[in-house]
Amino acid sequence: METYKFNQILKEGIIIERQHSFIMIVEVDGEEERCFCPCISSIGHIKLNGRPCLLWDSNNPNRKTRYTVKAVSLNKPEDKNKKWFGIDQIESNKYVEHYLKQNAFKDMIDTEGKEVLHEQTIGNSRLDFKVGNTYLENKTILRMDVEIPDYIKTKKKQKPKLSNHFQKHIAELNDSLQEHERAILIGTFLYDNSNNLKEDAEERKYSNINYAFENGVESYQINFEINEREVNKLL
Repeated sequence: METYKFNQILKEGIIIERQHSFIMIVEVDGEEERCFCPCISSIGHIKLNGRPCLLWDSNNPNRKTRYTVKAVSLNKPEDKNKKWFGIDQIESNKYVEHYLKQNAFKDMIDTEGKEVLHEQTIGNSRLDFKVGNTYLENKTILRMDVEIPDYIKTKKKQKPKLSNHFQKHIAELNDSLQEHERAILIGTFLYDNSNNLKEDAEERKYSNINYAFENGVESYQINFEINEREVNKLL
């Protein structure tokens, strides 16, 4: 199976602060750089200052932020063989699409000989994929289900909550399903997470989408592993 490879070797930096939702200040080669953060939600429940990160270089002098932060690590900056937690919720769909086209999720859906269509419109929503008669919506989860080292400061965990935008997509999935169609919610972790989606079941208690799963919307977990060169499918 062909892995998803970045078009360059990602560069390592150290996060100084997350300035706001889409901007991080990162030390790169001894200089401070304003970098694009490709996610709007919290990254785990940790404070990011001092965390190593992987950066993609746009090589575009006209871009306001030269680098995009692709992943963060709980390791210390001097550690070798760091474990990376992907944070790119925008690029995540590309990872999923890459492996869908290689029929890498046969236990979820068999894509052999089928076209993988992306950004398919149902009702008033645009869903991520359609394969045959199956609609798929990908949710990239930035929760860190791991033990946090003592040297990392943490924030108070918030009550699980699904965004109104995401709930709308699930509602459209449910309402638009015909008897001959399937609908799958993919929960994607950009690291090796063996906790499955049990905590996401807790999130549903605080949302209005339980009925969709009772009516047949399926859920499936994908785990990816990221390093400076590529994204590998684990689960």
